[in-house]
Amino acid sequence: MLLPTLRKSRFFPNITRPSFLLLLCFSGILSVVLLSQPGCTNQTKPGAIDSKSFRPEFVPSNALAVLALRPAELLDLPALKSAREKLIPGKSPQQQVKILGISLTEIELLTSIFIRPEPETKFDLAKTTATVIQTRNELKQDQILDFFNNGKSLDQQEVYDKKILYTNHIGETLIFCDSHTLIFCDESEPIQAILAALKQKQEASWQNKWIVTNEELIISLVNLHEIKQLVKEQKSEDLLRNYPLAVIFSPIWENTRLITSSVNYDGQFSVEMNLFQPENGKLVKDAVEKISGLMTETLKQNVPKQDKNHQSNESTDKTTSELTLEMVNSMKVKQNGEEIRLSASLPASSGGAIMTSIVPMILKSREAERRGKSKSNLRQLMLAMHNYHDKHRHFPTAIVMGPDGKTPHSWRVELLPFLEQQALYDQYHMDEPWDSKHNLKIAETIVPEYHNPNSETPTNASYFAVVGPNTTFGKEGGTQIRDIKDGTSNTIAIVEAERDIPWTKPEDIAYDSDNIPEFGGFHDGGFYAGFCDGSVRFLSDMIEEQHLKNLLQINDGQRVP
Repeated sequence: MLLPTLRKSRFFPNITRPSFLLLLCFSGILSVVLLSQPGCTNQTKPGAIDSKSFRPEFVPSNALAVLALRPAELLDLPALKSAREKLIPGKSPQQQVKILGISLTEIELLTSIFIRPEPETKFDLAKTTATVIQTRNELKQDQILDFFNNGKSLDQQEVYDKKILYTNHIGETLIFCDSHTLIFCDESEPIQAILAALKQKQEASWQNKWIVTNEELIISLVNLHEIKQLVKEQKSEDLLRNYPLAVIFSPIWENTRLITSSVNYDGQFSVEMNLFQPENGKLVKDAVEKISGLMTETLKQNVPKQDKNHQSNESTDKTTSELTLEMVNSMKVKQNGEEIRLSASLPASSGGAIMTSIVPMILKSREAERRGKSKSNLRQLMLAMHNYHDKHRHFPTAIVMGPDGKTPHSWRVELLPFLEQQALYDQYHMDEPWDSKHNLKIAETIVPEYHNPNSETPTNASYFAVVGPNTTFGKEGGTQIRDIKDGTSNTIAIVEAERDIPWTKPEDIAYDSDNIPEFGGFHDGGFYAGFCDGSVRFLSDMIEEQHLKNLLQINDGQRVP
């Protein structure tokens, strides 16, 4: 199976790309585990939008793989109640897993299409993946575009069937196919491949083998024929030969051209996988049975080690190893001509437990993504601070006076031009207080760099200056780099903190040497801080008080360990 890169995407504000693929595999792990080791037209009635039907016309004939699931339907299953409560917490909308701002409960079908790159092009999964979203209700296109452009410029190009292809400032692309369907990509190449497939209307060789209905909860296709060609082009054959189980897997790799799988639910979860090859079906069947036997023995050894003191008759209390063993034991392998079919089933409680066990991995990845986003925000702010210093010969003060010399505004407003927000800066009335009728409208604009993804109020500031004697923001007229006697790498400028303060309000965190204010609040264990050299570090809640005091002051003369 292809492995995702660790590249992050803004399309998933709460999810890294690996965790998004985990999400796509939400119950698909049931089928994957069987073979692994521990335009837009539409075919419905005129005028109708069928958001539940899989759209094969989007898939180029040389696609490497396709993976799709029905999030709304999956999360409606009683067996997945626990997973739903974790992924869709009712009291905290900001903590929900969303894609482009769309809740999972609104998505009828979520499909990832892995496009084969052009010859001589280095393979990067993030650059060759297109995602199709089909929703229950009509898409709120304006809101999605607001999220997509992130307050920056947005290019528009008319493409196939008079549809508009949107490209944002970092090259991400999006197209609305109809009122319920959109496609987006991190790069332009995948969506161009899909548009070409729509124009050519070529039927892929696998379409008569991959029969998809509206009943499957999970469907996938792995085009081994194209993957093998790609491996040759990328000259990666040695990696496969050196794989410890290459001998066992080689009959599948050498003979199988196509693998399809599906997960259904009818009171219990059932998994089906089909392997298609023009010849040597018996060799493939023998390999599958060997893999199954090896997995069974491995799982039998692991279960007692993991659960030495574990006793339970409840399926929901079983470990993943026990549940996987239960499924593997139910597996049946049949041969029909050269086609090999695997099938397995699990009771609702066991299948639901396996799927729910994936959720902690998703949530852990989401938190890692949020931390990464917060760190990135602070890096952008520190870069803006240095660009401001280059222009004005000093860092901004916490409170900056307007042209009239008496109306204060925040350093966060002052930095807007250095965050590619000149237009927003120009709209702000510097001769009016921050809470004037006009300026309050500006405060309603979300500036991504000022918003921690864990904040439940996007228009509140998440990053603050620490203001007091000898701090970076404590000098009248602004601190110059030469004033920072302790070294820029040893001096904090901005901290991450949870406060009920709008980002435009000229209010920050007061500090004196007798009392250390409370920072953080968004992440367990500590908080991020931006240092005067432009670096960003995560500081533990357990940091010694004196050490933190030293970091907050620009010229205390104390050695920082």
